Amino acid sequence: MTAILSLARHTLLDALRERLLHTLGVFLLILFGASRLLEPLALGEGRRVTLDLGLALVSLSGLLLVLFLGSRALQREIERRTILLLLARPIRRAEFLAGKYLGMLAVTGIALCGMLALLGLVLWASGHGLTAGLLAVGYFAMLELAILCAWSLALTGAAGPAAAGAALIALFVAGRLAPSLLETAAMLPPAAAALAGALFRMLPRLDLCAAGFEAAHGATLPAQAFLWAGLHALLYCTALLLLALLILRRREFA
Repeated sequence: MTAILSLARHTLLDALRERLLHTLGVFLLILFGASRLLEPLALGEGRRVTLDLGLALVSLSGLLLVLFLGSRALQREIERRTILLLLARPIRRAEFLAGKYLGMLAVTGIALCGMLALLGLVLWASGHGLTAGLLAVGYFAMLELAILCAWSLALTGAAGPAAAGAALIALFVAGRLAPSLLETAAMLPPAAAALAGALFRMLPRLDLCAAGFEAAHGATLPAQAFLWAGLHALLYCTALLLLALLILRRREFA
């Protein structure tokens, strides 16, 4: 457990030293500048425009941060052969993977809290009321980031950073469109529909995590929405981390 926490701390501090603060600064500048420019054109819907823009930027910034962290958390250790030094110590590959994953979760969690706080600040500075729905946004967005972090580690362990990044972006888009893809699969011929349906059901259901957008606009979500999304994320991340561990164990680093 000590080794896992030590690796997680190293991953967190490495990210904090380099990009995280810059990411939050750029996020604030884009959000505040865009909201100021668009509000005169919003026809009285300034709050909705600012909120929608902010939530879209939170989602996009989270994806970009995971892409960056995934390429550094594992691929850089492999390229620099520092993974050999780590695994030569009494650190098992499962501990190495768990430490990197927890570190990525810590970084994305801090970044998410910072972005939502900045969004709330911009809403307040613009004269719009804050909403408790931002807490629901944080919950669902963190579930989405947890799934993306797990996918990032599995993909980076199996392929190079460029291929892993492209695949992660494709999975992000497909996960958001999962219900539509399932409906499209049902219209195919029976054999093709069964195959396509099975493949689409393996996608991350990121549309469940997008429910936070509804809560931010005042919709009341049932408790089942929170429970189902949390259970899906837990089981999906567990399966992905087991897959990432299998890939890591089969890979030679010498």
